[in-house]
Amino acid sequence: MFTKTVVSRLKAWGAPKLALAVGVSVAVALNYLDIGTQIAKQLDKRDKRPNNGWIDLY
Repeated sequence: MFTKTVVSRLKAWGAPKLALAVGVSVAVALNYLDIGTQIAKQLDKRDKRPNNGWIDLY
């Protein structure tokens, strides 16, 4: 929602290239800062069956 709003405002102001760059940058930043996903990946690396996409708790 945030990214779409920023991108649409930049396009409305006549800056489509800047809108594309900002859109990609915000998406990458939000994915990188997704702490829950990073924690899950680290737990999955170290469980009974590593890197299978599931967190094994037994």
